[in-house]
Amino acid sequence: MRSLLIIIFFLSNFSLISQSGDEITEFRDSLQNLSKKAKDPEKRFEELFDTADSYETEDPKKAIEIGKYMVDFADHHNLKEKYGRAQYALAFAFQADQKFQEAIKHFFAAIKLDEENKVEDQLISDYYALGNLYAIYLRDFEKAEKYYLKVIDLAQAADNTDRLASAYLNLGAVYDRRGEKKKFLEFTEKAMVIFEELQDYESVFQSSINMGAYYYSRFVETKNEKDFNNALRHFQRAYEIGSSDDHLSTQMPGVYIALGALELSANNFEVSERHLLKAEEMLVGVNNIEDHNRLKDVYSFLSELYTKQNNFEKSSDYLSKLMQIKDTIFYNVREDIAAEVEAKYQNEQQEKQLKIQNLQLSEKDLKLKQSETLRYALIIGLSLLAILFFIVYKRFREKKRTNLLLNKQKSEIEHKNKEITDSIRYAQRIQSAILPSEETARKYLEEYFIIYKPKDIVSGDFYWIEREGDTVFFGVADCTGHGVPGAIVSMLCHNTLLRVVKEYKISEPAKILDLATELIEESVNKTSSSIKDGMDISLCAYNVVTGRLEWAGANNPLWIVSQEGEFREIKPNKQPVGVFEYKQPFENHEVALADGEMLYLFSDGFADQFGGIKGKKYKRSNFSKLLIKNAHFPAKKQQSVINNTFEAWKVGFEQVDDVCVMGVRFSEGRRSSK
Repeated sequence: MRSLLIIIFFLSNFSLISQSGDEITEFRDSLQNLSKKAKDPEKRFEELFDTADSYETEDPKKAIEIGKYMVDFADHHNLKEKYGRAQYALAFAFQADQKFQEAIKHFFAAIKLDEENKVEDQLISDYYALGNLYAIYLRDFEKAEKYYLKVIDLAQAADNTDRLASAYLNLGAVYDRRGEKKKFLEFTEKAMVIFEELQDYESVFQSSINMGAYYYSRFVETKNEKDFNNALRHFQRAYEIGSSDDHLSTQMPGVYIALGALELSANNFEVSERHLLKAEEMLVGVNNIEDHNRLKDVYSFLSELYTKQNNFEKSSDYLSKLMQIKDTIFYNVREDIAAEVEAKYQNEQQEKQLKIQNLQLSEKDLKLKQSETLRYALIIGLSLLAILFFIVYKRFREKKRTNLLLNKQKSEIEHKNKEITDSIRYAQRIQSAILPSEETARKYLEEYFIIYKPKDIVSGDFYWIEREGDTVFFGVADCTGHGVPGAIVSMLCHNTLLRVVKEYKISEPAKILDLATELIEESVNKTSSSIKDGMDISLCAYNVVTGRLEWAGANNPLWIVSQEGEFREIKPNKQPVGVFEYKQPFENHEVALADGEMLYLFSDGFADQFGGIKGKKYKRSNFSKLLIKNAHFPAKKQQSVINNTFEAWKVGFEQVDDVCVMGVRFSEGRRSSK
C-alpha cells in the first residue's frame, strides 16, 4: 500500500504498444478458440485474471480482450461469484489504456454484480479502485471522497483492516488536497495506527512523511514547541524505517531534507547542517527531475542556514550552486535591481513635487531643482546599471571557472568509473568461473532449467551443482548483500560448500550446512566479530543409484509440484548459514519423489520484485501459482515462461535484488538406469 499523496505527485506514464486491427482480431479469435469445457472453470478463470493483469502494462489492448472473454467465460460456466470480478478486470484494462469513462462504466457494473451476489471482499475492492481512479487520474476529489467513505463502511463491517487503512490514508490525502487539515490529520492518524498493527512499514514510512510535513508547516506559522516535537517525531519515525529498508533508500534524501528544514526553522543550526549535508551527499550527481528539485531545496536551505549564521562566504557558495541549477534566479536578481532603480527614481520625483508644493519655489528655482533631481537620478541610474553589469560580468567569470572545474572533475570521474567498471567486469569473470557450466549441469541433472539474473554486474546469489561418488548435490544460495560485497560473500560460501563435500566427505545436507556454518563463522570472525555475513540456501543431495533425495534449507524452502499441479512445500530452518546468535542444528529431510515431479529452489529476488500496473511486489503466492501453472511443461519451456513473466512484470521498475531460480526433474527411468 502506498500513500495517495505520493501517487498524486508522481503519476506513472502508461506506455501503449500499438496493435493493428488484424493482430487484435487474431488475438481475440485465439481466446475464443480456448475450450469452454474446462475441467476446473474457477481455476481457468483465475489464470485468465492473472494473464489480464500481466498484460495491463505490457499491452492494455490485449488485456481488454482478455477481460471481455472473462465476462463471457464466467457467464458460460455460471460462475456467479466471478461476474463482478470479470467486470473489475475489464475496468482495470480500460484504465490502463487511459479510457477512463469505459473503466468507470465497468467498475459500476462490477459493483452491481458483487452487491447482487454478496461478494463482500470484491465489492470493497471495486469501490476502492473507483475512488483511486477519480483521485489519481481525474482529480475529482469530491467523488473520490464519496467512494473512499463507502470503502470504509464496508471494510469496517467486514473487519478488513488492510483495506480500511488504505482507505483512511487515501481519504486523508484527498482532504489535504482540499485544504481540510483537521480531517487530513484525523484520517492519516487512523491509517497509521492500523499500519503499525499490520507491520506494513512502507506505508508507515509514507504516512510519517505526510504527518511530519503537516506539523512542520504549522510550526513555521505558530512557532509552537508542541508542533515542532510532533513534526520531529514523525520525521524520525520515517528515518528509522527508511534506514532499515533498502527499498526505501531512494526516499531517504527527502527525509534528511525534511529533518534539516525543520531544525533550521527552529534555529538548531548544527543539527540542520548535518542533515542537509547528508542529503547533498546522497543527491550530488543525480540526473532525474525529482532528485534535481530536491537538490535545489538542499542548496536553498543551506544558503539560508549560513546566512543566519553570518557565514556569508558559504552562503554565497551555495547560492552559486543554486544558480547553476536554476539560471532563472539570476534574472530575478536583475529584475530586482531594475525595480530598485525605478523605485528610487519615483521617490526622487515624489520628493521633488513635495518640495515644490511646500516651499512654493519660483519657476527658476523649480527648473534648477528639476535639473538637479534629473541629474542625480541619472547618476544613480547609471551607477546601479554599472553595478548590474559588474555583477553580470562577475557571475559570468565564476560560471566559466566553475564549468572548467566541472569538466575536469567529470573527466576524472569518468576515468575512475571506467576503472571501477573494468574491475567489476573482471570480478564477474571470476565469479562466472566458479558457477557450474552448462556441460556440468547437463551431465549431472536429467531435466532442469536455471534462471540467473544479478541485480548488478556481479551477484550475491549463486547456484551450485557438484557430484561426489553416487551423490549429486545441487542448490540455490542467497548471500548477504548484492553487487561486489554480495559476490565476495558468495565466493566464500561456494568454496565452503565445496570444501565440506570434497574435503570432509559429508553427503547429508543438514550436516553440510552445520559444518558450513562453523567454517564461515570461523572465517569472518578472523576479520571482525561484528560481521554478520552468511547465506540462505535450499540444498538437495540426490543418490543416482537409489533415487533417494535428501534436503535441508536455511530460510529458503523446497517447493515440489506434480504433473497434475499438486503443490507441497518443505519448510526450512529459520536461520542462516553463517553467524547467527540463536543457531540450532539443521533438520535433514528425506523426500519421496513421484515420477515427473518438479523441484524448485530459489532466492527471494523474484517474489520481492516491484512491478505491474500498481507498482507492488510480485509476492511468493503469485510465484507459486506461476510455477504450478507451468510445472507440466518441459523444463526449458518453463524457463522461457518464468523469465518472460519476470521481465514483463518489472517493466518501468529497477530490479531490486539478485534473482536465481532452479527447476529440476528426475524420472523413474533415469534412476533405474544409474
